[in-house]
Amino acid sequence: MISVITQKEIQDLNLWPETTEEWIVNSFLLKTSSDLPAKVVQVPFKGAFITTMPCIIPDQEVGGVKIVSRYPDRKPLVQSTINLFSLKTGQPIAFMDGSLITNLRTGAATAIAVKLLAKKNFKTIGFIGLGTVARFVMNSLLPIIKEKKIEINLFKYKNQAEIFANEFSDSKRIKFNIIQAEDKKNFIGSSDVIISCVTFADKYFADEQLFPKGILLVPVHTRGFQNCDKVFDRIFGDDTEHLKKFEYFNNFRYYDELVNVIKNESKGRQNDCQRIISYNIGIALHDIYFAYQIYRMLESSSRKIFI
Repeated sequence: MISVITQKEIQDLNLWPETTEEWIVNSFLLKTSSDLPAKVVQVPFKGAFITTMPCIIPDQEVGGVKIVSRYPDRKPLVQSTINLFSLKTGQPIAFMDGSLITNLRTGAATAIAVKLLAKKNFKTIGFIGLGTVARFVMNSLLPIIKEKKIEINLFKYKNQAEIFANEFSDSKRIKFNIIQAEDKKNFIGSSDVIISCVTFADKYFADEQLFPKGILLVPVHTRGFQNCDKVFDRIFGDDTEHLKKFEYFNNFRYYDELVNVIKNESKGRQNDCQRIISYNIGIALHDIYFAYQIYRMLESSSRKIFI
């Protein structure tokens, strides 16, 4: 029997950012004992992709595959599904919507990167790309910045910045600044952390020399900042095999996996002058771990939907 889990059921769980942060950390700690092949990306035409992401997690006795696609003329733009199976029996146990899970784990992973790699007294966070993913990232950041007085720089695109600022206007300690697209220099120079959530970029966002000392750059979808790879002081990633495909991987000044920072086996930021990139490109380990925790939560309830 295969359990069918919808996006609404996942949404109705009302998962707290503290829970998803715990799941991200737990899944990272299972990385060395898990079987995580590099994702397979297929590009049917420019601006579109289909990505297949498998993973086996022996410690959880579960495996799964996520399939995510992006089509520029489709709504929603990015969609995904996740199939889970039991490692004990080999039988499929769940077919579930993957879009919300992707957003939840992306937000949590980004928040962890900021928590571990931003300079100690960061005061400003810049957002590029203000769609659904940015909202999940912002929600995941709220517990981290709740004790701080933070300014959020929003890179203007159409009316998205105004809508975004209004949605989070109840956070009294946050001030939102909307910066015009033609003023990239000010946007970059006034941000201690920059988080890019754009899903497609056909050119670099800005000259690498514009990024000031001490900045943390988190390109959620990896696009648009590869010119910084050769000049930033330290680069971290969620999986080396994935990042090896980057054009300038062999030119990184310093590279390590974020999991080693989580485990205190590697120092993340060494001082407030270092320019750091965190490439959390998204690994199936996080998706499958999240999906399995959600499956267990729902199966422990009275829910009975099978095929």
